[in-house]
Amino acid sequence: MKRRKFVKTLCLTGLTLNLIAGCKSTSKAFQATLQNNSLRIPKSAFSDQDTLTIAYQHEFIGLVRLNEKHYAASLLNCTHMGCTVEASNDGFVCPCHGARFDKEGHVIKGPATKDLAKFVTSVSAEFIIIHIP
Repeated sequence: MKRRKFVKTLCLTGLTLNLIAGCKSTSKAFQATLQNNSLRIPKSAFSDQDTLTIAYQHEFIGLVRLNEKHYAASLLNCTHMGCTVEASNDGFVCPCHGARFDKEGHVIKGPATKDLAKFVTSVSAEFIIIHIP
């Protein structure tokens, strides 16, 4: 097994164990399904937090409320080695090598040099919509 695949498998396994154990950062993962190339997340899913982790297929998407009309959505795969990044107070952090990203997925500390992959979002009266390409 190549090192990259091993590290990614290790990260995903650790994330799965954290989900089973009820880890605070991942226990609020919202299960989403694709409808017409978009994920619809009810605004009520945010309650008292500004960041929500969306479980979609075998990936995770970080959805951040910037204000009531603007949300940022980023794929939570570190652009350095592919580990799953976790939400922090000021954005996202990679548990494998310490890369940090702001709430919109921009790199603020390496070793990653590329921003997290972003998704276009829109807002309706009741939902935040993440458009999947």
